Amino acid sequence: MLLQFLKRSSLSFKLNALLILTAVLIVVALQLIINTGFSSFLNQVSQEQITAEMNTLQEHFGDIENATLNAAKLLSSVPGLSEAIETGDSTSLRTSILLQAESLGIDEVHIVNSDGVAIVSTRTTEAAEAEKRLIGLGLIGADTTGLITNDEALHLAAAVSVKNAEGNIIGMVLTGRMIDEAFVDDLNFARTDFHTAIIYEGELAAQSSGAGEEFSETDEDEAFIIQAQRGQVSISDVLAEDANDTPDAVGYAPLRIGSQIQAVLAVRIELGTMLALQARLATQNLIVVGALALIMFSSVFILIRQNLTLPLLHLKTTSELLAGGDLNQRTSVTSQDEIGQLAMSFNSMADQIQVQLAILEDQLMETEEARADAVRSDQVKSAFLASMSHELRTPLNAVINFTRFVIDGDTGPVNDEQTELLTQVVASARHLLNLINDVLDMSKIEAGALNLFVEDNISLNTLLKSAAATGQSLLVGKPVRLRTEVEDNLPLITGDRQRMLQILLNIISNACKFTEEGEVIIRAHQQDEEVIISVSDTGPGISQEDQLMVFEAFKQTNTGLRQGGGTGLGMPIARSLAEAHGGRLWLESEFGKGANFYVAFPVKSEALVAIMA
Repeated sequence: MLLQFLKRSSLSFKLNALLILTAVLIVVALQLIINTGFSSFLNQVSQEQITAEMNTLQEHFGDIENATLNAAKLLSSVPGLSEAIETGDSTSLRTSILLQAESLGIDEVHIVNSDGVAIVSTRTTEAAEAEKRLIGLGLIGADTTGLITNDEALHLAAAVSVKNAEGNIIGMVLTGRMIDEAFVDDLNFARTDFHTAIIYEGELAAQSSGAGEEFSETDEDEAFIIQAQRGQVSISDVLAEDANDTPDAVGYAPLRIGSQIQAVLAVRIELGTMLALQARLATQNLIVVGALALIMFSSVFILIRQNLTLPLLHLKTTSELLAGGDLNQRTSVTSQDEIGQLAMSFNSMADQIQVQLAILEDQLMETEEARADAVRSDQVKSAFLASMSHELRTPLNAVINFTRFVIDGDTGPVNDEQTELLTQVVASARHLLNLINDVLDMSKIEAGALNLFVEDNISLNTLLKSAAATGQSLLVGKPVRLRTEVEDNLPLITGDRQRMLQILLNIISNACKFTEEGEVIIRAHQQDEEVIISVSDTGPGISQEDQLMVFEAFKQTNTGLRQGGGTGLGMPIARSLAEAHGGRLWLESEFGKGANFYVAFPVKSEALVAIMA
């Protein structure tokens, strides 16, 4: 009933009722704060304070992290270090390096060459995985920081690369500061009413001196720690009591080292003094606030009615008339404040609607005409490509055949130089014929006229052997090995044998063409109702921004252009043929790390449409 009444009530009534209710609630809320010891108010203040303190601690930790990284950079530039790494003899530098590290406040130093062999090290146990990761990043030139465990202690570590005079990375320097009570005291600015702890992998790693049992874990603390590990600042809504029965604010924040959250920062602030002060201030101000609230809300009541509810009511009436189709309606402007500006904007909007409706009608007509022209142009283009491809293939086949007759001596003897030149003519003509066939296939695909000659019981093992043999011929003279890992007795599938072979030849030929050393691996296995075929190579790879370009018609990557042209139709045609079989074609690659092309053929597909022979 109340909801229905409010829905039927005017905006003026709702605003006035809201003002009265707000005034009453404020007075009641202030009284409740006094009666309950101002716990809610104190909690809000403490949350703001603990948030500010955690931000300060995070910034201070970042300064310590940067100092540790700078220390590593200073050590990496010690004169003679690169020579000592290259020769493997650090005897003359070890003492000076360790003394300089001690002066920089560094507890751990670990220097290795490019093979990972230690030149100088204070570590007595085997490196953990986190430390190995930092060492690996340093050896590839990535200056970074992170947390590591060494000799059963947690360290804040930094890794930087060491380069020789030529600028080549020959090793790396790892520095570390032990995260213990002294470290946390430094982070905490040695305050006694403010306790700090660092939690690593769910366990208390170190806490400030004097904290005692303040950071004993509870179920609620564990939930906050998990939230902080996920990147969320967690502050308890309930004040905790410490060993001295003093209320404390408790919070947990993620601690980012480098670009990752690797630990959790726990904070407790004693609030006893603040609690007493807030109670006295609230008691003194309660009466004053209540009186001011009544005066203020009475004034607001009058102002809202005259300057908000009445103008809005008129604006509502005008908008309803506009919505009903009367575009000549305009609202009155009675002031220059926000409501007056809203009324002017509303009138301006109504003017623009009239203008835009006329423009949209003209644009709609132009768009329809342009779309019709584009459809006609696309149809003409596809028909032209198909017609020209057919017309060019016949004379090209004649050129190839007649040239072969001359090479074979059917029209008279030819010498070796003539034979070589004529053979190049045949190769060029066949290359041109293949390009024309690609253009014809692409025009059929774009025109939706691609048909398949469907057969049953096609052996993929046989097709893969044939395609692999063709790929092997392309690797002659290259230090590249072609391997096959194909399951025996792959299922017989339904499809267009020639088109499926065309897909495989395209993928395998590309892999062989772009791989200058290493290997090309052809794999095939059945997975559920599909046969998955992959072709992996150790070529230059394809960057992320170029991968979509691989499957766009008439486009090539920079690597493809450097390798010698083509039309850029091979992969778009192969993908279209795979999809016409109800399958898929995709790639996975990273620049400089080779490429993996995958094609999936369904054993049985309802997407195939047979054509009559």
